Formats: sequence, structure tokens, C-alpha cells
Amino acid sequence: MLLKISKDKGDSESCIRYAAREYMAFMGLETEEPVEIRRHKGKPVLENLPFFVSFSHTAGMKACAVSDKEVGIDVERMTGGKDFAALSKRFFAGGEITGKRGEFYKLWTAKEALKKLTDIPLIDALRLSDYSKVRHFDIIEGISLSVAGEGKFFIVLFF
Repeated sequence: MLLKISKDKGDSESCIRYAAREYMAFMGLETEEPVEIRRHKGKPVLENLPFFVSFSHTAGMKACAVSDKEVGIDVERMTGGKDFAALSKRFFAGGEITGKRGEFYKLWTAKEALKKLTDIPLIDALRLSDYSKVRHFDIIEGISLSVAGEGKFFIVLFF
């Protein structure tokens, strides 16, 4: 895993193109072709590159993961003032009830990342409790970041 922090590049497609180019540079790959992106069920797909990509955004921040295998990413700003126990009871599997803000967001981002990895509906992803394919990162105070997948991945955070 490699993490890069970058200045915001504008819309989601600009961020994805930037992350794909940075991944290629890191891997020692070069191409003069522009990075072509299409959407499949709302999910970004790199048309002309042999990589997989996932994208997420939250207030004032974006995250993109590029990988050699299917990948899912989610990033959230951890806000307070919510009844996390009630929310987790409503949305999560039975053994995952928590009133702690950090724990709630760790579970939420893991489930969102799994949803993006597997292309299942969010309601089904919220019931998942196998996190063997998820890596969670507490890199920046107040930010929860999870990536799901089995490959090597490159993450760019945009501020």
C-alpha cells in the first residue's frame, strides 16, 4: 500500500486520472494515451489501462484507490452529535452495536468499501461482518478510511 496526499484536482474524473497516472509512475509504467474512464453502474472503470479503480468523497476531501485487482474505497469525516448506538443497531449486524464514534465509522467505511468491491446493494453490505479483505487506516485525525480488496493498492487523498 502506498498513500499520497495531493491538492484537490477538481471533479472525480480528474482525481481518478491523476491517481492512475501516479500509480503508473510508481510502477514504472508509461503511456502517452489519455486515461479513459467510463462508468459501469456508477462505478468508475479505466478503459485503456489494466488496473482497477475506486473513488469516494466526503466533505472537503476525496479518495481514490488504484489496484492490480478489484478494489473498493470509502472515506468519511467522523462527525459527532449522533446516536451511534442507535445507528449501528439499525444498520449493522447484531454483534456490531457500538456507541463509539470511531468504531462506528470504522465499520461504516469497511462496509461501504466492501459494497464497492463486490457491487452488492448497500443494504446487503451493511449486514456483512467478514472484514478479511478490508484494511482500515487511521492516518488523519477525524478521518476514517477503509480499502477492500486483495491486490496491492495505491491511495491518493485529495484535500
